[in-house]
Amino acid sequence: MDSRRRLQFGSSANPATDGGALAAKGVVVVSFNYRLGIFGFYAHPDLDTEAPSGNYGLQDQLMALRWVKANIAGFGGDPDNVTLFGESAGAMAVGILMASPLAHGLFHKAIGQSGAFWDGKHGPLQGFEEARARGLAFARQQGNGSIAALRSMPADRLNAAAPWSFRTSPVVTAFSPSIDHHVVPDVPARRFLRGEQMHIPLLAGWNAAEEVPFAPQSLPDQSAKAFVAAAAEMFGKERIADFLKVYPAATDVEAKASAAALNGDTVVGEQCWQWLRLHRREGRAPVYGYHFSYTSRYTPIASHVTDIPFVFGSLTPQQVIGSTTPPAEEDRALAQTMMSYWVNFAAHGDPNGSGLPPWPAYDENDVVQILGTKIKAHRNPQAARFRFLDSFRQDGILPMRWREVP
Repeated sequence: MDSRRRLQFGSSANPATDGGALAAKGVVVVSFNYRLGIFGFYAHPDLDTEAPSGNYGLQDQLMALRWVKANIAGFGGDPDNVTLFGESAGAMAVGILMASPLAHGLFHKAIGQSGAFWDGKHGPLQGFEEARARGLAFARQQGNGSIAALRSMPADRLNAAAPWSFRTSPVVTAFSPSIDHHVVPDVPARRFLRGEQMHIPLLAGWNAAEEVPFAPQSLPDQSAKAFVAAAAEMFGKERIADFLKVYPAATDVEAKASAAALNGDTVVGEQCWQWLRLHRREGRAPVYGYHFSYTSRYTPIASHVTDIPFVFGSLTPQQVIGSTTPPAEEDRALAQTMMSYWVNFAAHGDPNGSGLPPWPAYDENDVVQILGTKIKAHRNPQAARFRFLDSFRQDGILPMRWREVP
């Protein structure tokens, strides 16, 4: 699964996720589409009388996985050795499905790139009542308010009535995954905390500059004073001294850098780190973590999604950061290394292999594989920041009051 742009738009036809280069390394690559936005994640009490509503996109993914299990042998694949992998919202879906009882037995290894639990700056994913209240409010906004009336609307008009952009968090402003007590029985992070997830090998990580496409969601950063005030509102005045130790703001320039770092951490990074930690604590399956920090003329900043062309070996233009510079030999070399890691993990549950820099399993030392201009194992460079954010989780859940943070 690719990012599907926060579960709102996109398709598997994206040239960046062409599976040809991966398939050439000996794996069978299956990419599938699923319902998005209002069509994939609309919840409403009247729909619940037909079947549990709210997570149709996730149910599509489960159906695709059942198809793979039933049919992949005919394409040379092994139905008992399926690796589910995705990036951004795709990685969120992988984490959610690992915590879903309905997914047990449908895949045997998981890879998550820049996503984990669909939680972050605005707290956990929607609760059951919250999702249905949002669905009722939307129906009333359309006039009639009934499911029959919504179904009579043209699809493009219905989709246009529920817009979303990168300026806001889809957790609070879009139709997105919710606790439906069917596919998603509880907050995914809490399921992992209790050891209720699928105990399968996991490879997951995040990029050094995840915040780039999400810049509009940052706390105010026009000055150090504005940033510190917003941070005090979010984290509490009693914690501001601890906050400033990891997100310093002695000057306006420093505050702007810290605001960007905090944005990347809350939108993506910290939950990826939680995924590694919570899955490892059970000790029932191997876990491997990474930090993608690679830059070059082709990829001048390790932004969100810039890892995708390397994982697929497609090396398409890095449009999210406005780069049209073609890849050079060092970019092609990294793509070959990353593809080999991913294929080895899919085949054996271990990314290591002949000729590759050693990648140690993730453990209590918080060592991750740095995928940069040099590839090496190193202590998590964002550990102090993540530990601060982790201190706000209660029973695995981030504060609901963060819903009100601008």
